[in-house]
Amino acid sequence: MDKVLSIDPNDISIEPDRYRKDLGDMISLVDSIKTLGKNIVPIIVTKKEDGKYTLVAGERRTKACIEAGVKVSAVVVSIDEIEHRVYEILENLERKDFDWREKVSATTDLMDMLKAKYKKMPLRMAAKKTGLSTGAISTDLGLSEALKVDPEMFVRCKTRESALKVLQKYKLDETYAEL
Repeated sequence: MDKVLSIDPNDISIEPDRYRKDLGDMISLVDSIKTLGKNIVPIIVTKKEDGKYTLVAGERRTKACIEAGVKVSAVVVSIDEIEHRVYEILENLERKDFDWREKVSATTDLMDMLKAKYKKMPLRMAAKKTGLSTGAISTDLGLSEALKVDPEMFVRCKTRESALKVLQKYKLDETYAEL
């Protein structure tokens, strides 16, 4: 098993010809790393003869660690240039984001764990601690409750946005029914 090292991210060179050009929203990743004091998933680097490192995989995490002012957890590998490119491509191709139901469930579990650990966890404090917005947390918690009450309502929903539309329509219909 490869050893995970703690490296100054400023000692890592990032080649300009990388495949990923759009790093996306870095704010929540930086906030998460600041909160934890490190990146959870190690990056992959190679070590050059001068003792510096070259990034293989994990550009977003590396740049977030620079921004957060913390060392980066890294695995150092000895690979040739072709393997280097293969690692970089596969890390991005094989990644799969949560679908909306998984994200809602994970957010709900995260809030439950934070409440259990800190006894009282207001939404603003949770947002600050996790790097998520209060709106996103609140929305996910609402969707989570609705999924528990009537999962069939969301069967055709492929995205979080479509689930929100279904939920809003349901709430509107309930309001009309009450009137």
